[in-house]
Amino acid sequence: MQTMTDLSTFNLEISEQKSIPSATGLIKRFKRITQRVGWSKRLLKIEKWTNRFCMVIVAVSALYFTPIVISILFR
Repeated sequence: MQTMTDLSTFNLEISEQKSIPSATGLIKRFKRITQRVGWSKRLLKIEKWTNRFCMVIVAVSALYFTPIVISILFR
């Protein structure tokens, strides 16, 4: 049985490993990829479809609630 002061081989291997030097490289690579992609054009296209989808939801909800509102007003 190991005590709290004993180190297992797993802990030794972890402590012997150096920090990941490629982490900054990954961040730089991600920045290059995100800057290279035309996000402004892509976001405008997504916004266009989102606006259309929201207008359809508003129209469907208006059609659904119109008879309910009319029945309430004529009581």
